[in-house]
Amino acid sequence: MQLTRHTDETDQDQAPLPDGPPPREIPRLAEHLFRRESGRLVSMLTGIFGVEHLQLAEDVVQEALARALRTWPYYGVPSNPTAWLMQTAKHLALDVVRRNKMAADKQPQIIAATDLWSGGNSEETPPMFEDEIKDQVLRLMFVCCHPEIPPDARQPWR
Repeated sequence: MQLTRHTDETDQDQAPLPDGPPPREIPRLAEHLFRRESGRLVSMLTGIFGVEHLQLAEDVVQEALARALRTWPYYGVPSNPTAWLMQTAKHLALDVVRRNKMAADKQPQIIAATDLWSGGNSEETPPMFEDEIKDQVLRLMFVCCHPEIPPDARQPWR
């Protein structure tokens, strides 16, 4: 059974070339592209996403190259590998920016849910009972020494 890959007009630059390099040459091609094109890709992504996202641009370019090493041996090298890397890196960066924005938008809800779940206790609030142990490590030690815990389970640090 032979597997074929569906391509359409929007996917033409990802279609494998019939005379592309053999799979054993793809790591060498990726290394060449990394040395020659990664600076340009980072600068273009920095132009799109801003200088404050320089680290993100560097990270997504490296991830795009890693994906190329995983993908190209199976689907072939695209006709324009630099454009493939740029599109992949740009899509990865967009995913990260969207994820960060969603997390920032939901942060107040997460904090409220965490406070509700924890009962609203924080380090600054006094203990609920006067005899409550404030130190968490000391509390754990007392729990480990409780008489209802079997003796072999009382010593967590053997």
